[in-house]
Amino acid sequence: MASSKGNKNGAGAKRPRLTYFFLHGDLHRALEINRGKDRLVAWNYPKAKRSVYNYTDTLRFKEPAFKTKQVSEMLNRSRRGIEKAIIEQMVNRPQFVYTLDENKNMVQYMWHEDDILALLDYFASIPQGRPRKDGRFVAASDLPTPREVRAMIRHEGEMLGTMKDGKFIPTWRAR
Repeated sequence: MASSKGNKNGAGAKRPRLTYFFLHGDLHRALEINRGKDRLVAWNYPKAKRSVYNYTDTLRFKEPAFKTKQVSEMLNRSRRGIEKAIIEQMVNRPQFVYTLDENKNMVQYMWHEDDILALLDYFASIPQGRPRKDGRFVAASDLPTPREVRAMIRHEGEMLGTMKDGKFIPTWRAR
């Protein structure tokens, strides 16, 4: 049966949960979704107000928002290292989620694709290990390439893998 429950394309298929997303460069949180009226009510964090959008257009044009833990797993860096880069102002501070009460206390950072790539560029410029006598620095070898990071963000293509010395090395199919 083509539309059996659990089938990816069937009637019982679940949509990915829409909570935090970027739309027009602003961080949003979905508050109410009415698919029958094709309406999405979301909280716009930079403008600090509720906004109403067309649900299908939002699904088409939204960009994903990532938590710091997800970014640290993508870049193979610790959460503390990322927070240290933000505190020392080595990278621009990403947009953040705050409580929706009168206090508006910051809860967590949410990362856009551009923020993640800027953070990757910063980590690639940091020397690894002791300084060399000839003045050059050794770059970190465990950082992913920008192409791999974009593929992780957008879930592009199929992830292929190669084995080298018994170690799995992820690669992505070129477009």
